[in-house]
Amino acid sequence: MTLITGVARCSKSALFVPMIPMLLRFNYIKVVFAAASLCLLQLPEAFAVQTDSIQLNSFNDFIAGELENVSISSLGEVQVSHELKEMATLEEDVIFEAAVANDGTIYVSTGNQGLIYSISEGEEPEVFFTPPQVLSHGLVVGPDDAVYVGTSPSGRVYRIVPGERPEVYFDPDEMYIWDLLFDDDGALYVATGSEAKIYRVPPNFQPNDEAEVWFTSDRSRVTTLAFDHEGKLLAGAGPKSYLYRISGKDEGEVLFNAGTDEISGIWADDNGDIYFSTLHRKNKPSGITNVTALDLPVLLEKVSKASGNSANGDQGPNGNGHSEEETPSPASAPSFLYRFGLDGFAEPVWSPGSSNIFSFIHTDRANFLAGTDDNGRFYEVTNLMNWSLAGQVPNGGQVSEIVSKPDGGYLLLSSNPAGVYTLSSSPAESGTLTTDSLDAGAVARWGRLLPLGDAAGPIDGVSWQTRTGNASEPDETWSDWEDVDGLAIKSPHGRYLRVKAEFSKPSAILRELRMFYIFNNTAPIVNRINVLPVGLQVLNLPPQNKPPININALTGTREIPKTLGDPSPPRTQVRLMGDEGFMSFGWNAFDANRDYLSFSFSVKRDGDDNWALLASDIDEQVYSLNTRGMNDGYYRAKVTASDAPSNPPGTALEGSLVSSLFLVDNLPPSISLESKEVTGSNATLRFSVSDTYSIIDAAYYILDGGKTREAFPEDLMFDSTDESFEIVLNDLSVGEHTLVFEVMDEARNVATGQFFFSVE
Repeated sequence: MTLITGVARCSKSALFVPMIPMLLRFNYIKVVFAAASLCLLQLPEAFAVQTDSIQLNSFNDFIAGELENVSISSLGEVQVSHELKEMATLEEDVIFEAAVANDGTIYVSTGNQGLIYSISEGEEPEVFFTPPQVLSHGLVVGPDDAVYVGTSPSGRVYRIVPGERPEVYFDPDEMYIWDLLFDDDGALYVATGSEAKIYRVPPNFQPNDEAEVWFTSDRSRVTTLAFDHEGKLLAGAGPKSYLYRISGKDEGEVLFNAGTDEISGIWADDNGDIYFSTLHRKNKPSGITNVTALDLPVLLEKVSKASGNSANGDQGPNGNGHSEEETPSPASAPSFLYRFGLDGFAEPVWSPGSSNIFSFIHTDRANFLAGTDDNGRFYEVTNLMNWSLAGQVPNGGQVSEIVSKPDGGYLLLSSNPAGVYTLSSSPAESGTLTTDSLDAGAVARWGRLLPLGDAAGPIDGVSWQTRTGNASEPDETWSDWEDVDGLAIKSPHGRYLRVKAEFSKPSAILRELRMFYIFNNTAPIVNRINVLPVGLQVLNLPPQNKPPININALTGTREIPKTLGDPSPPRTQVRLMGDEGFMSFGWNAFDANRDYLSFSFSVKRDGDDNWALLASDIDEQVYSLNTRGMNDGYYRAKVTASDAPSNPPGTALEGSLVSSLFLVDNLPPSISLESKEVTGSNATLRFSVSDTYSIIDAAYYILDGGKTREAFPEDLMFDSTDESFEIVLNDLSVGEHTLVFEVMDEARNVATGQFFFSVE
């Protein structure tokens, strides 16, 4: 989602000189402001009241919304999807497998109670078989039209002829049975867990016969079986997703090690390519939270670190997968659909991102149809760059199995909750896209929609509705859905907007959607005034050259800054003036509409009624005041911000702030010699020093042009406008002496007195 503003932005940041108390020692002030004179002051970013917009034009933008019978391509194109209809719902949580018999009956295996259901078109599901075990993972219709079911725990294979009594067909020692597969000769292959074995049950197997162990892996389970183009057995085992090719009894090799928990599906084409999918059963891969199929760099980096081709190693004795080499961590590899080629290397075909591929099937329309655990979403996949979200089952969960229908189309079976759906090969009659809550950042008045199909403007076959609110998620406080008028949004003012696009034609395509809005004008706010006891000069300097563009701004995964092509703003530099009697004021101002602001500056003496306007139409947020000629005393400053530069005459608003008291004191302290005593070669001089407003801050004396020495009040503290000093001079030479006594107040006003005395 992109926020677009209607004017060019300048990248500026405000540097406000911090408040420094007036009660400072002179030396400290001198050091601080000598350094401050080198600082640059950049004025804050300001914008006119303007029309802004929110733009949706990518897969990630549209996927955040709610979808019903619409697809979203990897290019962000939205259109009506193929029709998805609910065929049946089951009182179960999990569906593991599905198989379609020659007569069209659909058999479904489930978890929790292990029930096998039979489903016929237009009829309610029926319980076909109730095993003693609670899980039924393996399910296949045999060449004899009997239904074979693998159950767990205490793994068994049952054979059920419709209308006849079920029988235990095969009872291995392993706890779990994960998959069943018949070859062309009628032999049944059984994949087991607890010990990862594959049994071969020959044709015409009898209950007392013994099946042979066809292959043993060092993994904990073999989860899926398939055949390649030469009829060799393919198997997926976990953990760490080992893909095996088994040429004969105990003749296996590891083709690939994907690094996830297990392999969820395998399919081989007639050219020798093997496709397989991986998933995480428990924990999602680390570092890819909220990643979608569009985030290719993140996904490919993860898969390159976590997976490995094993054609030249990692096979161990008899190719069972055992190896001393370090293997990838299951926590780091994303779920992927892979292609393993005749060259012995695997390449990623597609990934759903941070979700899992639970099922996939080869199709004629695209290369594959893949089901995920991301709210029941399923995808049509050609390759990494060409794919689309084909839809999602209504109640979410996982698309745990996809099978072909004999009459065309596909069956999609979901878990959590369990449901059976038909996906037609024809487009749906209608579809709906409802956007996520679009945030303007504040209460806004919404303008028009601008959709982009084949051209900007109305799209034939798409109608629009909107609703608004001030809570981030729709609730009873939101407005009702309203039709747009042409393309004008009629919903009331609100911070958040949702848009509903209703598609009525398969040919209608939405490629981009833009929503315009504007804020009502609000008064600017001045929220801080700093007072500095120095004069500052504001200099406007030419803009600096634009810094070179970091290539990551163009090629990285982060959003490109909107200011990338904007002209550089002029630079504003603040320097010390060095003249006595000046004070400077810096302030911070904010405008919610991002208006350009101008300022006026006024002062008044404490106790007076009227403000004296000293400056108006100030662009900078700094003003220096010459206090020479002003009466000493306490004053306040008032800064008024106006958004007049960005608004029509008569509509501008203002906001003001009054500063705390500040002191204007241009008169030096007074010095009085209270007494002078000379005894022998010693002398004592007593002074009284007073100032009308300022605290006496420092005192020094120089005897006979010698070294400057600091003097302290009699109570040793500079804490009053009236101080007494006693200067004791010892071991003086005979003759005339001169004492220079200098005092300074906190306003840095200096008074100097010269005093004479003699020693006889």
